[in-house]
Amino acid sequence: MSRPEPEIPALERLLRRLLLGGATASALCLTIGLGAWLISPGAGAGRVLLQIGLITLMVTPVTRIAVAVVEAIRIRDWVFVATTLAVIAVLGATLVFTLTRARVRAQPNSQLPPATSRAGSLGSWELEVGS
Repeated sequence: MSRPEPEIPALERLLRRLLLGGATASALCLTIGLGAWLISPGAGAGRVLLQIGLITLMVTPVTRIAVAVVEAIRIRDWVFVATTLAVIAVLGATLVFTLTRARVRAQPNSQLPPATSRAGSLGSWELEVGS
């Protein structure tokens, strides 16, 4: 005789669907984008799909945290709300710092060897972090 399966709370089912959907969408965009880029490196569709895939991959866990905050507010678990909001604040501060302090320059850098591939030269990239 087997034990009955414990009921999975609705929040856990929602979070599971959210993470699975985000990971699947990201993987599809990255796979199709990489294929399109390898077929035609100059076309913008492959690049756009690669960017969408990466953004989706990064946004999925943040969305999971936001859903958890809403649920914690609903059940009035204030310690969890405060902790999760602190995590969101750290993620936001990191994003703001990255966007305001770092910039990528797409110009040749004599200190870095140019990257090459089957499709040809990709050039050199330099990450510059401001103070």
